[in-house]
Amino acid sequence: TQTSSNSVVFVANSFWNFYNYRKELISLFVEKEYQVILVAPYDEYYNRIPFFQAQFIIWRHCQASSLNPIKEIQSLLSLTILLFKIRPDYIFSFTIKANIYSGLINFLLQTNHYPTITGIGRYFIKILYALGLNTSKKVFFQNYSDATLFIKEKITSEKKAIILPGSGVNPAIFKPTYKITFPNTFLFVSRFPFEKGLNHIIEASLLLKESHPDWSIDFYGYPSQHYFKLPKNIIYKGFSQLMAQIYPQYGCFLYCSAYREGLP
Repeated sequence: TQTSSNSVVFVANSFWNFYNYRKELISLFVEKEYQVILVAPYDEYYNRIPFFQAQFIIWRHCQASSLNPIKEIQSLLSLTILLFKIRPDYIFSFTIKANIYSGLINFLLQTNHYPTITGIGRYFIKILYALGLNTSKKVFFQNYSDATLFIKEKITSEKKAIILPGSGVNPAIFKPTYKITFPNTFLFVSRFPFEKGLNHIIEASLLLKESHPDWSIDFYGYPSQHYFKLPKNIIYKGFSQLMAQIYPQYGCFLYCSAYREGLP
């Protein structure tokens, strides 16, 4: 059924994304009395969404890392059905597939689409981005290099491009304490794919072992389905939901993704 006026749909590849990066933005729309609907594939953060006082719908068949054409068609059809049932006044999309698929659907839906480029990712497919962003009102970027590339490749126009000052991280929550607990330990937070820089961290740890044998690297991130043998001075800590308390304990944070991220 069609929603009432002033309805806003947020689309992303996970409810985790909404909870960790869009909480304040979603709350703002709720406070302004918009009808807010969150659309994403099911994950463990799905049950936390009622906190937002927003509606939430599962985007079925969507898998962030899938390249299976049949699954991608199913994912696109699933989102198409959802958005046409809702017929929102505004769509705010985040992450690659959410941006492209929402934009493709908007050729028919013809509503106000505002995608946010949170990074180009492993594969940059110009024609899909160009089609997906064609009907957007504005395109939000998190860095100048991505905006410059999209304008240069004529994927979007300079008139549409807007550079955001951040990635949705609340500085009132993620703030330094200036009381470092682990002065001789580096912090590395990432997923396991080598594109996220794990191979570089391993190489660096071997050099670190030679020059500073008493130093180490603490590694937080989602567990991998594949086995990785890590050097002894890289200590895998697993996944944590308390990163706001963990970050301030370290004096140096390592970041070395091998592909373009939204906010380097």
